[in-house]
Amino acid sequence: MDTKLFYKQELHKILEIDNVISLFYSDLNQKFDSKGESHDFWELVYIDRGKIEIDTEEKNFTLEKNCIYFHKPNEYHRHKTISGNIPSMCVVSFKCDSPLLGALADKIIVLPEYCQNILSQVLKYGSIIFTSIVDTKERLYLVKNEKYPFFLEQMLINYLEIFLLELVNINTMTYSDISDDKKSVEQSHANPSNELVLSAKVYLLNNLFTNIRIPDICEALNCSKTLLHVTFKRQTGLTIIQYLTSLRIEKAKELIRTSNLNITQIADQLRFCNINYFSNSFKKYTGMYPSEYTKSIKSKDCIRYLYSERGSQIEE
Repeated sequence: MDTKLFYKQELHKILEIDNVISLFYSDLNQKFDSKGESHDFWELVYIDRGKIEIDTEEKNFTLEKNCIYFHKPNEYHRHKTISGNIPSMCVVSFKCDSPLLGALADKIIVLPEYCQNILSQVLKYGSIIFTSIVDTKERLYLVKNEKYPFFLEQMLINYLEIFLLELVNINTMTYSDISDDKKSVEQSHANPSNELVLSAKVYLLNNLFTNIRIPDICEALNCSKTLLHVTFKRQTGLTIIQYLTSLRIEKAKELIRTSNLNITQIADQLRFCNINYFSNSFKKYTGMYPSEYTKSIKSKDCIRYLYSERGSQIEE
């Protein structure tokens, strides 16, 4: 009898979470001000509702709903609520030495819905493992629950690592993503244009029901394809096509909830090439197919739903 050789394929782990320092979801009051801090670990800030103002040593900006920002280690940062606004904020700080996270630094990222769902799992298991967070002038630490299934800590870490890897995946630009127009690339890195990105977003929003081509956008905005691509991705974390698809999926959800159109008609109106592509895109961004969404429309955001029963507790 012949002996078969079985080869073991080595798989490399390139991102690993060493520690979790803080993890909470909170509705902030109108006078919230973190007063500013810096530390030797990463901190992600996700806005589930409303918006907040963020100060760093290099810039001041507004972080709005469905957007996330990563403070890199030793970066000074201060979070404040904006007058007349009551935001909901998720914060997770963690220790990770992987250079891959550099792809997430210094940019505002619009979080796709499937990534929101992964983050909700991080919060879900965090709410079981930790009972509260103690935050005083002298120290900050998470208080563990006395009893919980022993495997939940690894599940939390695994979901957090998957979440980070998904974001790295959609925010890492390969050489094939851009042309050889080095001058345009250098200009976009040296002087990223908020006005260009805003104009592109408005153009896309106003043309959801038309066949949009990249050259048409460039002509309307009077810019090169390379400049548009690089600037848009640096500031949003998404390509033009990814952002357009996310807008169309959100519009599709709205039409499913409010119109009498069937799935095929909605896909056709939003210029998806065929019903299969629409269904797969819908599944990718929402976690369910259009038919499933139609049967069980959710009125609450996934993250807020998971926290509606428990909420987060912060002790001072």
